[in-house]
Amino acid sequence: MNGEMRTLGTHAGLICTRMTKLSHDSESTSCGGAVNRKQLVELADARRLLLTGEGRRIRRASHLSQAEVAAQIGVSPATISRWESSTRRPVGKPAIAYARLLSDLRARQALAELDTFLGPLRERAQA
Repeated sequence: MNGEMRTLGTHAGLICTRMTKLSHDSESTSCGGAVNRKQLVELADARRLLLTGEGRRIRRASHLSQAEVAAQIGVSPATISRWESSTRRPVGKPAIAYARLLSDLRARQALAELDTFLGPLRERAQA
C-alpha cells in the first residue's frame, strides 16, 4: 500500500494503529473505518479527559447524569460509567460524540464563568 504505518498514543496507551494514505484526507484505522485527523484528535481528547477524571468533572459541573449524557450520544448509561471508571476505553463514533459533547460543555462553563466575572463590571459601568 502507498503509505506509512504510524502508531498514535497517549501517555496511558495506544489510541490506534493507522495506515496513513499520503494522497487522501482520511485514514484507514484499526479503530474501525475511515477517520480524519480531526476525529483522531477528538478521540485522543476524549480518552485524555476520561483518564484524568476531567470528563466526569465536566459532566457533573454541568449537572448532567450519566444517563443524560448516554442518551445524547447514543450509548447506555453503563457505557458512560465504564468509561468514567476507566474500565473501558471509548471507541468509534460514540467516543467522538462524547468528546464533542464535553467540548461544548466546557465552552458553556467557560462562558458562564466569564459572565459571572463580567456581571459586576457591567453593573458598575451602567451606574
